[in-house]
Amino acid sequence: MKILYTLCSLLCLLSGCKETRPEEKAYNVLFIHAFHKGLTAPQGDILTPQEEANFSIPAYHIEESLAGIADAFKDNDIPLRLKDMYLGYGYNKHLLKTLENALTFDADDRPDIILLEHEFTLAYFLEAKNRPLDIPVIFCGSISCHQDSILRNNPNITGFTSCPDINEIVRLSQKLFPKTENIHFLQADTLIINEMARLFPTLDPPPNINIDTSYLQNKTTKEVLVNLKDPAFSVHYNNVGIIPYWEEFFSRITKVGEYPFLTTCYIGLGEGVLGGYMVSSYDETYAAANRACQILKGKKVSDFTIDPLTPRYIFDWNVMTKFHLTTKQLPKDSYFINQPFLVRHQTPLLIGFIFLVLCFMLLYVYYKSQYQQKQAAWKKRERNRKHLKTIIASIQEGVICIDNRFNIFEINQVSLKLLRLKGNIESYTGQSVLSLFNVIIPDQSISLRSLLDNAMRNEKSFSHYGCRLISLGHAHSFNAFLEISPILQERQIIGVIITLRDITEEQAQSDYINSIMNNKGIIIWQYNPQTQQMFSNYDFLSGNTSKQINVLPIEQFESKIHPDDIPVWRNELTQSLEPGENHPLIQIRIQDPRGGYIWWKSRFTSLYLSAQGSSYTLFGVFINIQAHKQLEDELEKARQTVEQSDRLKSAFLANMSHEIRTPLNGIVGFANLLCDREQFEPEEITTFIETIKKNCDLLLALISDIIDISCIESNTINYHFEECDVNDQINQIVTTQRVIIPGHLNLIKQIPEETTFIYIDKLRLNQVITNLINNAVKFTEQGSITIGYTANNPGFLEFFVKDTGRGIPQKDLKNIFLRYFKKDNYVQGAGLGLSICQMFVNRFGGEITVESEVGVGTCFKVKIPRTSKRQ
Repeated sequence: MKILYTLCSLLCLLSGCKETRPEEKAYNVLFIHAFHKGLTAPQGDILTPQEEANFSIPAYHIEESLAGIADAFKDNDIPLRLKDMYLGYGYNKHLLKTLENALTFDADDRPDIILLEHEFTLAYFLEAKNRPLDIPVIFCGSISCHQDSILRNNPNITGFTSCPDINEIVRLSQKLFPKTENIHFLQADTLIINEMARLFPTLDPPPNINIDTSYLQNKTTKEVLVNLKDPAFSVHYNNVGIIPYWEEFFSRITKVGEYPFLTTCYIGLGEGVLGGYMVSSYDETYAAANRACQILKGKKVSDFTIDPLTPRYIFDWNVMTKFHLTTKQLPKDSYFINQPFLVRHQTPLLIGFIFLVLCFMLLYVYYKSQYQQKQAAWKKRERNRKHLKTIIASIQEGVICIDNRFNIFEINQVSLKLLRLKGNIESYTGQSVLSLFNVIIPDQSISLRSLLDNAMRNEKSFSHYGCRLISLGHAHSFNAFLEISPILQERQIIGVIITLRDITEEQAQSDYINSIMNNKGIIIWQYNPQTQQMFSNYDFLSGNTSKQINVLPIEQFESKIHPDDIPVWRNELTQSLEPGENHPLIQIRIQDPRGGYIWWKSRFTSLYLSAQGSSYTLFGVFINIQAHKQLEDELEKARQTVEQSDRLKSAFLANMSHEIRTPLNGIVGFANLLCDREQFEPEEITTFIETIKKNCDLLLALISDIIDISCIESNTINYHFEECDVNDQINQIVTTQRVIIPGHLNLIKQIPEETTFIYIDKLRLNQVITNLINNAVKFTEQGSITIGYTANNPGFLEFFVKDTGRGIPQKDLKNIFLRYFKKDNYVQGAGLGLSICQMFVNRFGGEITVESEVGVGTCFKVKIPRTSKRQ
C-alpha cells in the first residue's frame, strides 16, 4: 500500500509540473475556409437554392479545423497567432471581391503562412488578381487529384488533396447493406460535377448493382424533396444514396430520406449521413499546418509536392442506431462522431471500475491485518512496560518514559526528587511531560518539545551536558545532563526515554579545573622516567591548550627547548631523581609553533606512583613569563635610549655651541672693526659687511633647521598643498642658486621639454632640493652640480641632485640621514639638513635615496608620487 501511495503522489506531482520556456516569436497564420461558425438551415421548410446558399456547414467542422491547426503548431513547438476568415460557400462572384479585399495586407498584419481549406477557397484564391506570390500557401480539402498546373504557375503553393474513392464507398455500401440493388449518386448542378465526372469512368460496381449517377442534375431542391416521399425510396426497396461531394442543401435530403446515405466528404457528417470513407477536417488542417511548420523551420515550398491524404472510415453514431447497425458490422478501426461518452470509453471505464473494486478489497485486507498487528503490538507493549517499570526503579538517575503523545507512562522516584514534585509515581502517569519541566540550552532556541519531536522524527538519540532544567510551577531550576533516546519496537517508535542527572556541583568543579587547564599561560605537565614521555594539557607542536592529554617523547620535547637552555633543563631533571624534594624555579625558552621562542618558568617535584615506591614520576607547571621578559627587554632598551639621548644631547649642545659661536665670533669681530672706519679702506669695509652678512645667513639657516626639526617632531608644522608646475619650480631654484653658488662650480639643469603638474607643498619641495644643492656645494671643490627630474615612471616623479665632489664612503651611507651626523666636522653645518629632507619626503609619501662613490661624486634621488590632486 505504501508503494501504491508513493506512485499516486508521484503522478500527481508530475502532472502538476509545467515546463517553463522563454517567450518566442509567434507566427501570423491566415486561415481561409468556407465553414460558417454555428449557422445551420432551419428544419421542416423547403428552401430555394438561393435560400440554401445563406446557410453553411455545422459549426463543429470549423472547430475541428482550428483544432488541427493548433495541435500541429503545438506538436512542432512553434508559437501561433491564428486569424481565420469565413469566405463563403458555393460559387459567387462577390466572394472573389471579398477575398481580394482580404488579401490586401498592412505591414502589421501581413501573414507568414496562408492556409486554405475547401475546393471553393482554393479556386477563388487562384482567381484573385492580388494573391501574394511571396507568402507560402498550403491548401487542403480539394477533391481534385490533378493539381500539377497549380505548382507550375504558383511556386509558392503546395498542399494536400482529398480525392474521393468511389469504388471503396460502393464496396462499403454492399458490405453494410448486402441486399442493396440501387445506388444513387447525388450531385448538384455546380462546377464540381466536372471534377466528379472524371471519377465515374473509373467506377467498377458489382454486376447486380444498378448505379444512377445523374439523379439530382437539373432538379430543384423542392422537386428532390417531393420525390423522396415516393415509396420507391424506402429502405425496403434496397436503395443506398452516395454523396461524393457535399452541397449545402443536401442536408434537406439526407434528414428527410428513408434510406441510408454514404459519402466521401466529411462535412456531410452530422447532417443525416450514415458515414463513409473520407478525410476528416481535423486530418486535413493538421497535415496542412504541419507542412507550414516545416516551411517556417527552414524548408522551401519547392521541396514539397501536392500529396493525397489517406481517408478512413467515419460514421455518425446516431444514424447507425437508426439503421440498426453495430460496430461489428463496420470496418475495423472505424471512427465515430456523436458517440455517447459511456460507449466511447466503455473499455477504460470498465477497467477503472475493476481497479477500484480491487483497491477496495486490498484496502480492506490491509486495514484488517493492521488492526490485528496493532492488537498484538499493544499486548506486547504492556508486557514490556511492566519489565521497564522494574528496571527504571533501580536506576540512580532520573528516568521518565513517555509515549508518542508525550504522555508519561513510567517515572522513577529520582525524577520526582530532582524536579521537586510531590505525590507518588502513579499520580503522574498519563500527564504530559511538557507540563512538568522545560529545557534551556545556552545560545540555542531549543525547547523540550522540539527535542522530543526531533528524536521521534529522526530516530536519533540526543544528549547535552550543561543544559538548564526548569521545573514548571515550582520555581526550581538546576544544571543537568539530559539524554533523550527513542524507544524502538519492531522498527517503530513507541515512545521516548528521558534521562536526568543533576550536575550543578560537578560542573562547578569542572569549570574551575577547565579554567586552569585552558589558561594558555599555565601548562600542567607530568614526566614518566620509565616511559620517557611528557604528558600535558599543552600541545607543544601546535601551541594550543586543550582538554585532551597530549603525549610527547622527552627527546621531541627537548628539541623544542632553546639550545642554550637545554643544559639547565637536563641538570634540574637529573637532580629531581630524589623523590619528595622541591626544586628551585628554572627559566627556559621553548619554541613557539608560530615562530620564535617563549620564556617559561617551571617548578616541579617527584612523587611515587605506588605504595611500594618502586616507580615515581615528575609533576610540574610551566608559567608563561614572556610578557615579563619582554618588559625587561623594553626597560633595558629604554635605559639604553635614555643614555643614547644623553649622549646625543651632549653632542648636540657641543656641536651647537661650536656652530653658533663660529658665525657669532665673525659677526662680533668684524662689527668691532667697523666701529673705527677711518682706519680702513672702503673696499675693506665692504668686505667686512659682506662677511657679517654671510655669518648672519649661516646663523639664520642653523636656527631655521632647528625650528623645522622641532615643528616636525611636535607635528605642528603647516603644509600648504597646491598644484605645482614642476618645470617652473626647477627653473626658479636654478635661477636663485646660480647667483649664490661659487663661480668655480657649474650648475646644470636637466628637465623634460613638456612640464608635469603635481599636487605638493611647493615651499617644502623647494627646501628639499635647495638643501641637497647646498650639501653638494659644501663637498664639491670643482666640476658641476646637476639638478633635474625624470617622468619615466607613470606613478612617480624622480628628482635628482648630482655632483662631482669628493663622494661618501660606503660605511657612512647608512648614517647620512641621521640627525646631527656630520661626515666632516670641519665643514660648516649642524648635520640637520638631510634629516629634514627625509622627513619632508616621507610626508609627501615619497622616498629619498643616495648613490655615491669616493672621488667620483654623489647623486641624491627623491621619488614623489605623481598625482594632479591631493590623495
